[in-house]
Amino acid sequence: MKKIVLDIYNIIKSNFKSIFIFEIIYRVVSLTVLVRIFEIAVGYILKGSGNSYLNPKNIGTIFTNPLTYPVLIGMILILILVGAYEMAVLYEGFSAAATGSNTRITAMTFGGLKRFARMFYGKNLPVVALNALLLYGIQMINIYELSELSRRGSDIMKVIAGTKALRFLCVIIVAAAVAGIVITMFALCYQTYGDNTGKQSEEPSIYQKGRKFYQKRIFRLVCIFFAEMVALTALFFLAYFICMVVVACLVVVFAPDKYEMILVDVLGRNIKMLLVFFNSAIASLVCVGSITGIFFHYEHEIKAEIPVNPGYKAAPWKKKMFKITGIVILVGTVVSIFDVVVNGNRTIDNIFGNVAITAHRGNSGEAPENTIPAMEKAIDSFADYAEIDVRETSDGEIVVMHDLSVYRTTGVRNNVSDMTLDEIEKLDAGSFYSREYAGTGVPTLREVLKECKGKINLIIEIKTNRKDSDDYIHNIIEMVKDMKMEEQCMFQSGTYSVLKEIKKEDLDLHTGYIVAAAYGDYFKDDNVDFFSINASYINQNNVDAAHGYGKAVLAWTVNNRLDMIRMKNYGVDGIITDYPALAREVIYENDDTQSLVSYIRMLMK
Repeated sequence: MKKIVLDIYNIIKSNFKSIFIFEIIYRVVSLTVLVRIFEIAVGYILKGSGNSYLNPKNIGTIFTNPLTYPVLIGMILILILVGAYEMAVLYEGFSAAATGSNTRITAMTFGGLKRFARMFYGKNLPVVALNALLLYGIQMINIYELSELSRRGSDIMKVIAGTKALRFLCVIIVAAAVAGIVITMFALCYQTYGDNTGKQSEEPSIYQKGRKFYQKRIFRLVCIFFAEMVALTALFFLAYFICMVVVACLVVVFAPDKYEMILVDVLGRNIKMLLVFFNSAIASLVCVGSITGIFFHYEHEIKAEIPVNPGYKAAPWKKKMFKITGIVILVGTVVSIFDVVVNGNRTIDNIFGNVAITAHRGNSGEAPENTIPAMEKAIDSFADYAEIDVRETSDGEIVVMHDLSVYRTTGVRNNVSDMTLDEIEKLDAGSFYSREYAGTGVPTLREVLKECKGKINLIIEIKTNRKDSDDYIHNIIEMVKDMKMEEQCMFQSGTYSVLKEIKKEDLDLHTGYIVAAAYGDYFKDDNVDFFSINASYINQNNVDAAHGYGKAVLAWTVNNRLDMIRMKNYGVDGIITDYPALAREVIYENDDTQSLVSYIRMLMK
């Protein structure tokens, strides 16, 4: 056993740097591409089933829609291909390591492509799925931890697991996965190291070769495989615990008391995502390296048959195409990541996000409402959205103001619709709040968009007036599109015709209807994606009813702890509040996190 472990260690160590770099690059690229594909596919499924959002209540209507299944099958096939190619490259790198040669990343990726192509010949075709099955089997702990980071995704998984018909299907899938992993351990090594195309019918199948190789060794090898998975899982949680202790210590020492819990929560989630990413890469390396090491431990003579080739041989045009394709994919990945980081465009958050914390008129509990300082405070408090109100001036400009009159916040007795932008820019919208904010101006919508771009999402409430121009709604939408913030912004209004006009401009924009309570035919209305409801009128029945039709529910204005807990228990999709820091602490409170912070506070006294 000691000799096997040593051989495994040597093979993993030999080409570790190149393989690890490939894993990181490949995972960043594949995850970026897969997330985009996933967003498009889920959006198509939702539209096809007449839903705006995915939630536990409407999952049944999605699976009863026949259009769902071709899309799901297509997504599964893409996942299989992505996983199978990754495995082929890993086998290529480790097979070179077995000969003691250092393979460059380009040679490894091209060699993996040739191995991947061989999987599609005759008898070898099932290996495509088996490779992917092994890869995702290795990643089950990481996939589970990732799903736990999304409350809505976790709830949906629980609903699926609790449905009788789907529960039976899950059991079958798990059983097939376990069987697939065992079969893979029997079969893959011969297919990946041999040059067998499977075209000769008289040749034994890879399964027959694999069984002959493993028949006397399976128990020992499965024990090694299992021990590695346990060790990797233990290391993951140990690393997470250490990081959380360090983060909690730094937060207690340097952060204001009111932000302690939300900082630990936000940083903890990001740390877990980062650890899942690196743990998944290391798990693949260790497990595939183990299969390789085990194979060569017993088949020493095969090492001599593997050519030592740090480069790759191919026709010049193939090399050129390979490089061009790689460059295009990398550039596309960078552009996509830039869109997420700079523009904040992440549709996936709208589909599988947690309960959204929305800062009412910016963080109006800590700064004058609907001003730039309020937006800055909303960002500082880790709110998911800032809700703002917009109105049109007499000269057609869009400014951020809640009331028809500017009197309450500026002391001037005049209406927004009767003032020009120049007149409004001279107003003081901060003195009514405190001397600290004296001289704070009324911002334009464009100024708020610039301030929030890539930092926080926006819910733009469109206020109407009989003096509004015909281009009022159009100008708002065009401004958002000019800033490339369509995915970062949602729109709501208490005027139904506004929602119709927005959808007429662009069906993909998310619209919300402000009502006392969700009711009637609006549940089925395609112009309404979510309901913004007074929290006093929200109960379990109207939340369930809205969710049953694929509509989200936002509760306003929720400013005390008990109401926040009540909204959380009802399962609303978002809370609009003047105190976003308090809301995040209540909604995402974690006993373990609170205990850790309290314990560190006690030690530091």
